Amino acid sequence: MTVMRTALSKQSKKTWMAKTLPAVLIMSWQLLAKAQELPAGSPGPQYLVKGKPVGKNVYEAMVLSNQARELLNSNQSEKALENMKKAAELAPELPEVQCNLGTTLAKLGRSDEAVEHLEKATALDPGLAVAWMTLGSVYQSVGRTRDAVRTFKEFERRFPGHEYAGKIKGLIMMLEREANEQAKSKGSPDEYFDLVGYGGGITKWNANRMPIKVYVRPADKVPGYKPEYADVVTNAFNEWSQATNGKVTFQFVTDPTKGDIQFAFSNDIKEVSNPAEGGEAKIFPSASGIARANIVVLTLNPTPELALTPGLVRWICLHEIGHSLGLMGHSTKPGDIMFASLPLANQDRGLSERDRKTVQHLYSDDVAIKPAAAPPASTIESNNPMQLNNEAAMALQSGNVDVGIAKLEKALKLDAKLKVAKDNLAQAYSMKAMKLCQTGKSAEADSWFKKAIALLDNGPNSPIGASVYKCYALYLRLSKRVPEAMKLEASMNASSASAAK
Repeated sequence: MTVMRTALSKQSKKTWMAKTLPAVLIMSWQLLAKAQELPAGSPGPQYLVKGKPVGKNVYEAMVLSNQARELLNSNQSEKALENMKKAAELAPELPEVQCNLGTTLAKLGRSDEAVEHLEKATALDPGLAVAWMTLGSVYQSVGRTRDAVRTFKEFERRFPGHEYAGKIKGLIMMLEREANEQAKSKGSPDEYFDLVGYGGGITKWNANRMPIKVYVRPADKVPGYKPEYADVVTNAFNEWSQATNGKVTFQFVTDPTKGDIQFAFSNDIKEVSNPAEGGEAKIFPSASGIARANIVVLTLNPTPELALTPGLVRWICLHEIGHSLGLMGHSTKPGDIMFASLPLANQDRGLSERDRKTVQHLYSDDVAIKPAAAPPASTIESNNPMQLNNEAAMALQSGNVDVGIAKLEKALKLDAKLKVAKDNLAQAYSMKAMKLCQTGKSAEADSWFKKAIALLDNGPNSPIGASVYKCYALYLRLSKRVPEAMKLEASMNASSASAAK
């Protein structure tokens, strides 16, 4: 959900810089070990929980909590809440029950009540890590960014060796950036145009690019994909077009080489920086506006406890398409599709009036395309591969291709399996090649294109691969190497046809 979104990659499971998602909606169900009733006639207590004897009320509260989990997993939130309320009546001082009740309320959109119970859980047991994480997630999902940062920092202080410590650290960095951006906002009640830029720049699709060609990669064989998602995607693009009053139009194409926007469903978490965000958009601006964009939406649950429903798929599609249109930043209002975090509540939402007015403002005639300011060519000091990837993305977004390449090359030396950095480096090499083309250095450009293609494990069978191949084919034609261009285009078509079978 970010930028190279102009290459701004978000984050993998190793670091977690979620631009957008509530930290991790991890509930404490896993802490509620299976309650066991001892055989009748056994001496002493009749109930065990986590191997320890407990009273009947605690035992029944645990059973109700476990049943509530199953109900939530099947989207029966109201019934789950009934169970959790009964559990809380039976064992009001059990921190796991308070935590799970808070989480259930959050999924119903009752955030204030959720916070009350989650705070009680942390007070009852300050060592219940999941309660701190979930509380931070709820704060994040409703736009209480400062409270989220405070809560996650408390988690970081209390649980420095926790398996999610690295992810929370990256999340804190992201939220602090979001908080700084929010502080700069003029706070218009009608729109959030002042937050859509990136690096001081504004980008959008030029009017002469209409209709924008959209290629949707066949997904019938992608695990987790459902046929109804096809309509979700089409309707999401149409909803944004209508929001612009027809200034932005789309045309769906079947040839990947013709797609300005490459859209794909995938169950491969390596295709996005942060699988918990549900998807990712990368846009590539030029001096005349957006040149191309890639969107990937995962067919996996964003987190173990946040089920992927058609409504959530719709939210993710709308959000990522918004980024691909040039809405680079995020709204500060949870009711907007371009809010920075995935919704915890099981609600089907479309574009808000603020979303519509913001995109109308962006595509109005009086808003000109303005390139982002290039960051200084700073030294490459970090030894964190994902941090380097994200810094590179920001450099590429600002047009500083050489700095981006250097950071990505270092990231891959540190972690050769970091696919998002590998893909971004292929894109960066392609961008370098195109810049060389513009300065008449064709021989050098050719070598950079070949380096880019060598990095693509799946050839043209990915949004990034398709865009790199497309740029190389265009370069070959401009260089009057038409037979080579035709051969490359034929291989792309053959590869696409094979992937669709």
